[in-house]
Amino acid sequence: MNRSSRKDNFFSRDQLKVELKKRSVHSALNKMITSGASIIITLASAMILARLLAPEVFGIFAMVYSFTEIARYLMEVGIGTAIVQKEDITHEEVSALFWINCFIGLVLALAVAAASPAIAWFYDDSSLIKLCLALSLTFFFRGILVEHRALLERQMHFGYLGIINISSNFLSFAVAVIFAWIGFGVWSLVWRELVYVFLYAAGTWIFCRWIPSLPNFSTNVISSLKFGFHLSGVSFIQYLTQNVDKILIGRFAGATPLGLYSKAQQLAMMPIVNIQMIFWDVGLSPLSTLQNDAERYKRFFGRMIAIQSFIYLPIIVFIALESKNVIQLMLGDAWIEGAPILRIFAVAGFVTPIIATLQLVMVSCGNTRRFLSWGIISGFLTITSYVIGIHWGAIGVAYASASTSYILFLSSFAYCLINTPINASVVIKNILPIAISCLGAGIILKAMLPEFSFSNIIFDTTASFFVFSLIYLVILFLIPTGRKQLTEFLSYRKEFFSR
Repeated sequence: MNRSSRKDNFFSRDQLKVELKKRSVHSALNKMITSGASIIITLASAMILARLLAPEVFGIFAMVYSFTEIARYLMEVGIGTAIVQKEDITHEEVSALFWINCFIGLVLALAVAAASPAIAWFYDDSSLIKLCLALSLTFFFRGILVEHRALLERQMHFGYLGIINISSNFLSFAVAVIFAWIGFGVWSLVWRELVYVFLYAAGTWIFCRWIPSLPNFSTNVISSLKFGFHLSGVSFIQYLTQNVDKILIGRFAGATPLGLYSKAQQLAMMPIVNIQMIFWDVGLSPLSTLQNDAERYKRFFGRMIAIQSFIYLPIIVFIALESKNVIQLMLGDAWIEGAPILRIFAVAGFVTPIIATLQLVMVSCGNTRRFLSWGIISGFLTITSYVIGIHWGAIGVAYASASTSYILFLSSFAYCLINTPINASVVIKNILPIAISCLGAGIILKAMLPEFSFSNIIFDTTASFFVFSLIYLVILFLIPTGRKQLTEFLSYRKEFFSR
């Protein structure tokens, strides 16, 4: 086989179409395992670093990170997603996109470095300049990994991506702990970021083994950039909605309230974001493949959102019920003031992944223009709520965020599903039994909570979670549609082990 044929085979999705269900189930379970390991590492990192560093230190880092995240969200200009979504793509097209990303990475690195004095002025802290300069180095490495990661996702090689993420997470966490232990303060968090992105970039090149050729800017490249432009606009808006709250709190409330807010948000959103990413990554390629087959698309989407809800809903309901114990267990007594914020974000997290999954429908169907307009609408509402909420400090911003999430949840059914194979009934019938089971388990657990007081936070939290999970599964089993879902979930085990 000549070199050209090998390239064509690498970019083809013909085999994926033949084994769509098996490879999707295998990829999802594989990604769940690796994401679970990554979550454990992240939680361990949070637990240890929160005890080595003060809330103020995390607040200082969040000040800088919130601004540098602008560049990160602009980094890919939607190119990675375009590579995964497109039905047909060539080596030459991806090579051209690679060099475009390299150029963007260099420009953004210089832009962040140039903006560092302005960021320091905004917070009235000159020490932030060096932090910004250090974090600007990450954009070079982000520029060279986009295409390699996208090609692995296109072929659903999520096992490789899991290995890359776990190893990068673990080693960067180890560096951060060592540096925090010997007194590097906020620089331990900066070094964690630098080490992570370097190792991740190296890993994608090692596992993908694709070498770009010299650029040839064809018409296909222009179409990919147009597709990506809309996604880039959404990414920028999502950055604003996810970070303007921190910018406002850091500017008007200070580093310590920002540290409490950012860590509480991280704890609540960690399971949501990781699970959401699993199903976005695993779902994009198969849904894009099925975009012209409405019935198969509908069945695949229904199974996907049901499994997603089955995993994340009980976790988020439990966090809302036991926010004080969770934050004390994970971060220590110094962070207890963040418990009310954690509870608010957990309540918001009940609907956040559903919104993201409905957005996936638009992207997989190629409706990126509508995706952009949705991003503009949701971004405007969210940022407006932050501006109002900041008058009551960090807790006010948290309430504003939660309220907006439910407004967007209801409106997304009317907007995101237009001219797609999915309607509201597909979503509701797959989520409703699980939601009822979670809420029922929460009510029963709340009534039983005095029974689980061992005067030990580890025992209390563990016992509560065990009982909650058991009640949740029993209620779900008693609901006929829920019992059917449980049976189907168990059947996926065969698909996984037969791979």
